[in-house]
Amino acid sequence: MKAALSALFTAFLLGEVHAESIRYVSDVFYAPLRSGEGNEYRIINKGIRSGTKLAVLEEGGNREWSLVRTPNGEEGWIRSQYLQSEPVAMVKLALVQREIDKLNQLQAENDKLKAKLKQSALQKKLHQSLVKQHQLLQTELEVLKAENARLDDDVKQTWFLYGSGAVGLGSLLTLIIPALRPRKRYSEWLS
Repeated sequence: MKAALSALFTAFLLGEVHAESIRYVSDVFYAPLRSGEGNEYRIINKGIRSGTKLAVLEEGGNREWSLVRTPNGEEGWIRSQYLQSEPVAMVKLALVQREIDKLNQLQAENDKLKAKLKQSALQKKLHQSLVKQHQLLQTELEVLKAENARLDDDVKQTWFLYGSGAVGLGSLLTLIIPALRPRKRYSEWLS
């Protein structure tokens, strides 16, 4: 006993005793997807994460394995023990959290609307201002559409001019290039 206390005290002085830390086991699980019914078949996908939605195509003869299709269209066999008809708690929790977030957002919007209703005079002014802004934006949009159509026509005309210039240049080159080639002279020696 005295030796154990002495060793513990020495270890403490040397900094070898560490404080206890707490850890948790992760609930994320990855199941392998195989090419056939059994562990002897090759693994097609070793990372089907828990909570993944799978389409069951058929169950094996002993119901120990099931043929499934993943969301990306990959088909293979997975142990039936990894499948359940209800989403996993992690997915349910995420859905509930999204619903809570939506409710909180709706509550915040509801509070804002209540504050706006109390200021009805400001609402009328705001509505009139928005109607005027809408009319101005509508007019500006029509002007921009007309300008865009004009610019589109200008671009088409420019490309038409480039095309006709290229055709004209090609025709001119067709006439000039044959005239630049030296003509073959026929020698009297060959006859």
